[in-house]
Amino acid sequence: MSYCHNCGAQTNPNWRTCPHCGVGLTGGDVSGVMAAPYASWGSRAVALVIDGVLGGVLATAARLVGAAVSDSLSVTLYLLAAIGFSVWNSVLRQGSMGQTIGKTMIGISVVRRDTRRPIGYGVALARTLVPAAISIVTLGVYAGLDYLWPLWDDDNQRITDKILSTVVITGLPAADPNPGY
Repeated sequence: MSYCHNCGAQTNPNWRTCPHCGVGLTGGDVSGVMAAPYASWGSRAVALVIDGVLGGVLATAARLVGAAVSDSLSVTLYLLAAIGFSVWNSVLRQGSMGQTIGKTMIGISVVRRDTRRPIGYGVALARTLVPAAISIVTLGVYAGLDYLWPLWDDDNQRITDKILSTVVITGLPAADPNPGY
């Protein structure tokens, strides 16, 4: 199997250019794992801030709408908006596309380490819940270490990425050869 070194799409070894992104091909396969560069800690941090700000703005807007009716509706709408946005962005969107809104804006993706394809809903959910659960037990120490770990890790992975066999790359996930449509 060959893969485009630019977009990660599966290619034919005889092709001179990638039909998906148009870049010239030079082999493109590195031990079965595409050679897209790992995302920097800074780009990951900026994407996280963007996602946090967007979720906060949405939840606050929902709370203001609810406040016009009652305080209890205000809190309910705030919680529904915050949780709903988080599930949609971090689990559904990231699981299927490899990107949250913040990652899309920065141009990075979370992918399976071995295939460079999107991580799927289950791993996306685990990527959210595992660090939260461990952080509760460790009184937040794990959260701090987990988010700072890419600063000194050779593959720029969080501890959670290592547990779940994921990496964050610059660019898009590899194309699915059998998209189902």
